[in-house]
Amino acid sequence: MTRPNHEPSVAPRPNDEPRYVPVLLTKQAECLALHDVSWAAKQRITPLFVVTPVAWSYDLDGPASSVVDHVAQLPSRLASAWSGGRAYVDTQFVGDEQQMDDGEPVLSWLVEQCDELGLTLVPVTGPHRPRSHEAVVADVARLDARGLCLRLSQDEWPTRTGPVEFRRMLGRLATDPLHIDLVLDLGDVSSADEETISSAVIYELAVLPFPDAWRSITVVGSSIPMLHPVGVRRVHRREWTVHRRLVRDVVLDRHPGFGDYGVSNPDPRSEIDALASRRVVTVRHTIGGDVVIVRGQLHEPIPSAGNDGRSVPAAALWIRSNPDFVAGHCAFEDAVQAAAARRDGDDSITAWRRLAMRHHLEVVVEQLTAAETHDSPSPSETTRERRRGGH
Repeated sequence: MTRPNHEPSVAPRPNDEPRYVPVLLTKQAECLALHDVSWAAKQRITPLFVVTPVAWSYDLDGPASSVVDHVAQLPSRLASAWSGGRAYVDTQFVGDEQQMDDGEPVLSWLVEQCDELGLTLVPVTGPHRPRSHEAVVADVARLDARGLCLRLSQDEWPTRTGPVEFRRMLGRLATDPLHIDLVLDLGDVSSADEETISSAVIYELAVLPFPDAWRSITVVGSSIPMLHPVGVRRVHRREWTVHRRLVRDVVLDRHPGFGDYGVSNPDPRSEIDALASRRVVTVRHTIGGDVVIVRGQLHEPIPSAGNDGRSVPAAALWIRSNPDFVAGHCAFEDAVQAAAARRDGDDSITAWRRLAMRHHLEVVVEQLTAAETHDSPSPSETTRERRRGGH
């Protein structure tokens, strides 16, 4: 991989928890939402971009484009969304054997192109990735000593794979934990028990190899269900509750940062019906520890929304009537007010997803900032002897 002509615009930030790591697909709406987030909120965010799978064409009965064409549009899109910043990038859905026209692996090509545009991408890998992928990640990680991100699904946590295999993987990556951002990914927790999740995370953190050495540790998850029916549903954000418990109620040597999937399910196929037919509209509204999901067919009433108008105005009216709705927070509330007053017309699915995602990102940063102030440790807590020093 060729070294860029300039130094990375943002150097890696060591041990900066708590911060926010939203896992975002590289779709247009997600990238536009990230671009829209306020400058102050961006200072607390390190996005983890997941390259979206190539779309399927029902007309062609095959991929809508080649992998090369699919990836070629990403450098400008990602740089526009996060210009001058630092982010992680995961290419797991592209295929590790895929190469660009010049024969360069997709991951290294994408990192190199974004470097030239002022965006520093840190490569992501995991225990069950092919060895060829590990080799590319290790190569990219040495570029400007940017390191890498190790993203572990629950079945890949060290307690599940065993310490020997975990250390072997670190050996193959040839990267010191001091240059590795560790992400413990809970995945879909929409039907999980919070007590069970919390216990699993607490135990994993307690026995984690090299607990003080990792550049950062983050726990991510999502309570947004993959398939939510037409109508109104209020979803409790279990991942946020677990994070609050870890920070507030559990004595740990090191509290992890927080991450989620925005207002999306971890499975990139979760919006397939909307993208295929363009007839399903979903308006999501993050309120405190919940996400309200109002979903309906375009041009048709939404069951239980309490309105016989078409889907977008009906969804807006329902959200606006919620006692937790507060006008003036950001562009999302402005759009809700306008759509509710209009009572006609159907805004684009991409526009509402962009607004909902931007609103969610801003809300989470506000929650983390407020929690950090409220949970500031006392002097006695900050001087508590750490486990590695011996109790």
